Amino acid sequence: MSLDKQTVKYDNEGNKWVLAEGWSNMYDAVDVAYKLLQLAKEKDIQLSNLQLQKLVYIAHGYMLGWKSTPLVKDEIQAWKYGPVIHSIYNQFKENGANKVPTEGIDNVTIDADFTADELTCLNGVLDLYANRTPESLITTTHQENTPWDEVWNKNNGKSCYFAKIPNELIKNHYRKVVTNPESVSGL
Repeated sequence: MSLDKQTVKYDNEGNKWVLAEGWSNMYDAVDVAYKLLQLAKEKDIQLSNLQLQKLVYIAHGYMLGWKSTPLVKDEIQAWKYGPVIHSIYNQFKENGANKVPTEGIDNVTIDADFTADELTCLNGVLDLYANRTPESLITTTHQENTPWDEVWNKNNGKSCYFAKIPNELIKNHYRKVVTNPESVSGL
């Protein structure tokens, strides 16, 4: 992809991103969650609310690490059970620990036009992590030196509600995940 035409975007932390034409415009996290549910249904995979939460976060991290562009425009927050996107939590919380029903999911209108790279990322995240249990995904995102750990434990995020995990921190961590996965212990 050519970097001749660029668009400047800002995320909700005020970080400046220079995006090549055709790259992500940053999507509402709920739209990304619905797209993941559609792709998961095609693969005959069912996801719980917590799995969906973690997979959207992981896909966001992979896009930041791989293409230096955020996938979601929503704020990522450090909660007790790991990184959380509040809008996804609110949308799917009624399912509790049960699988999110996907009847009629193909009829859900998604206000997003995902690029080939973004679809590759979403499918790759599903292939790598969708069959993990919610507890396994929590453990993976709670590892030492992950973005959640940096905010929750090292920057005392546990002492306040909805502590922000900055995209820059996520990007720097996932750049290591993408380029040298042996150097990191978690997502």
